[in-house]
Amino acid sequence: MNNLATVFNFEFRELIKKRALIISTLIIALIFLAITSIPRIMALFGTDTDTAPEPASMTVAFQDGDLEKFFTGKMGDAIFTDKTLEELKADIDAGDLDILYYVTSRTSYTVIQKDAGSFYDDYEFTSLLLAINKDQALIDKGIKPEDVREAENIQIQVEFEALGKDGQGFFIGYVFLFGMYMLILSYGQLVASSVAREKDSRTMELLITSTKPKTLIVGKVLAAGLVGVIQVLVISLFILAGFNLNKSLYPPELVSMINTSISPDVLIVYIIFSLLGYLLYLFIYAALGSLVSKMEDLSASITSVTIIFVIAYLVASTGMTAPDMSIVRISSYIPFVSLFTTPIRYMLTSVRVIELVASLLIMSLSTLGIAALSIYIYRQGSLNYGNKMSLIRTVKTLFRKNDNAL
Repeated sequence: MNNLATVFNFEFRELIKKRALIISTLIIALIFLAITSIPRIMALFGTDTDTAPEPASMTVAFQDGDLEKFFTGKMGDAIFTDKTLEELKADIDAGDLDILYYVTSRTSYTVIQKDAGSFYDDYEFTSLLLAINKDQALIDKGIKPEDVREAENIQIQVEFEALGKDGQGFFIGYVFLFGMYMLILSYGQLVASSVAREKDSRTMELLITSTKPKTLIVGKVLAAGLVGVIQVLVISLFILAGFNLNKSLYPPELVSMINTSISPDVLIVYIIFSLLGYLLYLFIYAALGSLVSKMEDLSASITSVTIIFVIAYLVASTGMTAPDMSIVRISSYIPFVSLFTTPIRYMLTSVRVIELVASLLIMSLSTLGIAALSIYIYRQGSLNYGNKMSLIRTVKTLFRKNDNAL
């Protein structure tokens, strides 16, 4: 136990005092602090919420006097002009007028502008002509337009009641998912490279003579794992501080969604499965680092687990939008994926206690099993300097020994 504490303390101090880690953590934390402070930063530059924007005016000309007489008083803020079409085109060409709406009949018009590529929105003017003609058609038939509008504006009130989970927490779930994805990839590769570097430089040969392989690998994994957790906590504190400092400037709907998306039980489930899955993958990366004899072989060695991890991330992303899909439910019993999918399902939909317990039990036993396998591979790696090891052959040797022991 003393040796484990010694190894842990040494590895932890070596990692935590790295300048690159400290600087990167502070930079990421400050970036998230700035992101959560965007409403306050925007407020410093002022907003346009105090004064409502004036509606854009429309310059309208008519092909004949009858059309102008029909539309007079019905076009609101539209600007009528008595200039001839040639004069108006000259104004457009000179830049004195941007757009002209030239009405050719009650239901048709032409948009005249200088450049064909210039942007304009014809929806507003088209809707205006449509409304005027619709009202006139109703009047011609003896129907009051206001009665029709009153009938069309009947509102249907809808209320929702969820007997199970309300499905909130979608955004928070993605934050957890992406955070765990980056954490495991970063520190998994760190552990693998640390083990491979010790083997490549034959440092492992010296360490193994004074300390048991179990103590070395467990101390290394726990130290790296704790550093990763501390980094996440520091960044989370900055995010929480930024949110609380600027909460009053956020839209009430967003604040309500964040406050109600994470309950204590959901947070506990996320923490338990995330820590177990985190350790599971760290031990896998440590084992793969033990298999290589040279640092340049490391990337090829960890490719397989990285692919598995990316697949797990994609399945979990599917679970964010469809937590009851068969592949998501099945994956909640697969330890390589359940660290993501089980908390997501628990947050977004109803999960029976027996399902949660079964998933947790499988995850716990798998983490212990992978840790034991990682220790065995690390021990074999210390005895095979310069030799390329095969994961399959190593596992077969382990099971063959167990069969002989029985």
